[in-house]
Amino acid sequence: MKKVFPKKNIVIRNILSNLKGEGVLEDTPYSFPYTNIGDEVIFEERGRGKRKHFVVSAIIRKKEIQPKCSHFTHCGGCAGQHFSYEEQFELKTNFYKEKIFNEFSITPILISANKEYNYRNRMDFAVFPGKIVGLHQAGNFRKIIDIEHCHLQNDFANNELTKFKNTLHNFPEIIYNRKTEEGFLKYITFRRGVFSSDNIAILTFVKGFENTNEFTKLKSAILQSLESKNIVFCFNRKKAEVSASGEFIAIRGNHFYEEILFEKVFKIPLFGVVDNWIG
Repeated sequence: MKKVFPKKNIVIRNILSNLKGEGVLEDTPYSFPYTNIGDEVIFEERGRGKRKHFVVSAIIRKKEIQPKCSHFTHCGGCAGQHFSYEEQFELKTNFYKEKIFNEFSITPILISANKEYNYRNRMDFAVFPGKIVGLHQAGNFRKIIDIEHCHLQNDFANNELTKFKNTLHNFPEIIYNRKTEEGFLKYITFRRGVFSSDNIAILTFVKGFENTNEFTKLKSAILQSLESKNIVFCFNRKKAEVSASGEFIAIRGNHFYEEILFEKVFKIPLFGVVDNWIG
């Protein structure tokens, strides 16, 4: 007989710096993503100890939300589209503002981003069987949400993503299966300069793909379909869940892209960290 878990109701009274809504029930604080003050959450509490988790059956919203992205609440890429950008900025920075003031008696001047969307200069998309190319599901690293268009990255990268997915339809056998450890392709990464027009596309494979017949076929197809100025194939271990890392071959252009800062040109390698996380 299936176990029935009692449903609990809680009203969100506070928003944490991680943008989760918090409420208190029987002197115990609970927090839930994608909620706002005044929302009522109906949930079940399951498991014990480290296995304890919540299953939300409904969120009765005090105010309806209109997120820009249709994948919001499913994809783990965004956590605050139910807030205005101004609200997000204040919630994320209040902690640092108060800490600086308390420790140094200084009130910092906080400058928000110029762009609310299309600001990221690097995006990594996982490739899964079923020709799925996307981002990890919120709270579940093993499941991928298929993404057609990501509002975080620029238009050029979104166009490249579309072309890549179209090309991948002809090569389903090269997609890496994490369960059976068959196949090769694990990730595709798009990077673009913030102050330059240079860009790079990086495909991450299981090591050994460079010695197969499929390597030459896919290389030719990628060169025909993608417009990125630099395209790199890189190879690492089967168990390595990391993108743009390992041995590499530049099949077009260079293994880096150029960025310009104060009239100086910097060569950013494919694994270099110069990401524009906050706009």
